[in-house]
Amino acid sequence: MGRVKNRSQNVPIGSYYNPVTSPKKRAHPESDFQRSLIVFFDSVVRDDEAFLFAVPNGEKRDALTAAILKAQGVRAGVSDLVLVAAGSTWYIELKKPDLALPLDRHLSVDQARFRDRIVSLRHNYRICNSIEQFLAILQEAGVAKRVRISPVGVPIVSVDTPPAYIPNFARNSAG
Repeated sequence: MGRVKNRSQNVPIGSYYNPVTSPKKRAHPESDFQRSLIVFFDSVVRDDEAFLFAVPNGEKRDALTAAILKAQGVRAGVSDLVLVAAGSTWYIELKKPDLALPLDRHLSVDQARFRDRIVSLRHNYRICNSIEQFLAILQEAGVAKRVRISPVGVPIVSVDTPPAYIPNFARNSAG
């Protein structure tokens, strides 16, 4: 079996790179945060209430791929998530959970331009760096009204929510 260099370590070709056990793990706090919000959303919002999707816009790419994507309509500064709910659209820019407030000072020039354009078109734009802020955005959009965050950071769904929509972590924390 052939071998390739991977972070100053020989790894067999076709083997899985395990970020936990492999050396020099790269931190991706914003990406991890985004994944956790998607899991949270999928567990507390019904399909008929709202639709949330990611805009995969921030990856590093070579010049040729970037040119092709730009020609196809990829735009710099577009928000990380888009929430569509009952006649409204919400553009949500995510920032690392440990950033200081106000969050709008952490926007790039392109992100600030996008925000200004969206707001001038009378759409909703929010910046988020916590589960509490994300829940507030959902509730402002009219979804996840029966969800709250406990003092220890665990999402709790009210008892009057139909049992099929109570996420496993809420059921387990209910005792």
